[in-house]
Amino acid sequence: MTSQFENHLRAIQGLPLGDTQAIAPTCMINVIGREGDNAAILALANTHLHRYDKAERAGRKLAHVNILAPNHAELLEKVNACSALLPEAPPPALSFSIKQ
Repeated sequence: MTSQFENHLRAIQGLPLGDTQAIAPTCMINVIGREGDNAAILALANTHLHRYDKAERAGRKLAHVNILAPNHAELLEKVNACSALLPEAPPPALSFSIKQ
């Protein structure tokens, strides 16, 4: 419920830290080098684009996308769909596997 950025601000102000418990399966995709189809990315349900307003350049991190889903199977579908909208994005590498 509380992002790392909000908790950082709370910590330096001496305020209580917020809850960081995950509310759903989530994934973050870094946007590197070139931006993708931002409108299509944002059309994916429960997908949030965080742009850094940097110029495109090979190897430069330009943004990140946070994706939430009710289960891991749907998360994997959304991650694949989002990655397809990013030019030159490598295939997603996930730290979990889905049991068939």
